[in-house]
Order: sequence, then structure tokens, then C-alpha cells
Amino acid sequence: MVQNGFSPDLYTFPVILRSCSKISGIREGVQVHGLVVKMGFWSDLYVQNGLVNMYSVCGEFCDGYKVFTEMPFRDVVSWTSLISGCVKSGLFERALILFSNMDVEPNAATIASVLVGCGRLGDVRLGRGIHGWILKREFTAERFDEECFDGYCPKEALEFFHAMQMSGVEPDIVTLASVLSACASMGALEIGRWVHEYVDRKGIEWDVHLGTAMTDMYAKCGSIDMALRAFHQMQHKNISTYNAFYIRTRSSDLKFSSYKRLELENSS
Repeated sequence: MVQNGFSPDLYTFPVILRSCSKISGIREGVQVHGLVVKMGFWSDLYVQNGLVNMYSVCGEFCDGYKVFTEMPFRDVVSWTSLISGCVKSGLFERALILFSNMDVEPNAATIASVLVGCGRLGDVRLGRGIHGWILKREFTAERFDEECFDGYCPKEALEFFHAMQMSGVEPDIVTLASVLSACASMGALEIGRWVHEYVDRKGIEWDVHLGTAMTDMYAKCGSIDMALRAFHQMQHKNISTYNAFYIRTRSSDLKFSSYKRLELENSS
């Protein structure tokens, strides 16, 4: 961009920093940091938050903390970026200390990171305290899904799910489907089975999304018999359901008849 004569501004710098974070490009991020200072954009809150997040995600907590301490104003994104970076770097005690020092209201993403930290440290007392905080503010599993799961890799999503349970937040169908997707990505069959048992034990009714996630998890984990059982247990199916089973299990001979059957179900 710079070589072609275009100058980054307040809007492009945060986007560039997010890109550096996604590829763990610390070298590129440091170069962007230097350019931010050189071009006089250091004082912008969004740029500062982008720097804190970039350093935190790339595992450079000290550099992220240095930026954080130099910020004249910090919002919930600033705090959450640093706390999340601590958790991802294994600095769980530091994350909890930062959380206790927050001078702004935490959001669901903040709580998610702190819950993972509590789980790793086995801090049941703080976990219960956060549970009380969640109840007072009427945080729901759906809100956690919207603000947290998209930002987590499969392993972290599973950790977060366990932390949610420790804090007393009951997972809903959206949460369970997200956890099953994480299990499918990691090949975590035993955890997927546990989720299946949890659903049955709680009497949770399958919708098409949960059933599809269940089928996909078993198929990707190589448990074809259970994938077939989950597939046939579903009362309603869509095209994603059929793809989850027949494509994953490579049952190509059955695809045509399955699509015809789907058409019949939709027309009835």
C-alpha cells in the first residue's frame, strides 16, 4: 500500500493490525507499530486497541502491556485484549489480576477469557463469584455464543465450554452445536459423546442445527455407526444434514436417493 503511494489512516491501521494478528505476524506488526507512531496515529483508541490485541495474540505480552499502560484512556476492548492475551500465553494468574483491576464493565468476551483462566488454575471460588456476577447481569449462553465462540479455536472453544459449566451457565442448543463443531475439527470423539449424553440427559430436543452438528461430529471422527444413528434420529433434515453424513462418510451411491427423499420431505 505504502509502496504504491497510498497512506494508511485511522480506518486502515486497525484492519492491518487484525490481519497481522490472524497470521501471528509479529514482525509485520512491529513494522506497522513503527508506522503508526511515525504518521502520528498513536493517540487513536482503535489503533491502540489494535496494537494491544496484535501483541497479545502473537504472544508478546510485555509489548502489549507496554502499549496498554501508555494509553490515556482504556475501554473494555483494551482490557479484554490484554486479558485474553494472558490466557492464551498461559499467564492465568496475571489475567485474573488484570480482571480484578478493571475499571470498566467487562463484556461476555472478557468473562469467557477469565473463566478459562479460572478453569486452568482450578480457582473454584472465583468461578462461583463470576457465576453470581453473570446471574445479576442476566448473561445468557446465547450472548456468550455471539461474542465469544467465533474468536476461539476449537481447543479454546472446548475449554470455554467447560469453564461455562463451572460457572453455572447452562449451555443452549447454539452453544452445544458450536462445541460439537469444535469436537469435529479436533477429532475429539470422547468429548463429542459426552455432549451427546448431556443432551439426552437434559432432555434437550434436537433441532436441525444440533442434529446436523451431531451427525457431522460423529462422521468426521470416524464413528460411522453413530453418525448414521444420529442422522436417523433427526425428525427434520436439510441439505446440510445430508451433506454432513453422505459426503463425510463418502456414501456417494446413496446421494441421489437421499436428495430425492429430501425433496419429498420438503414438499409434504
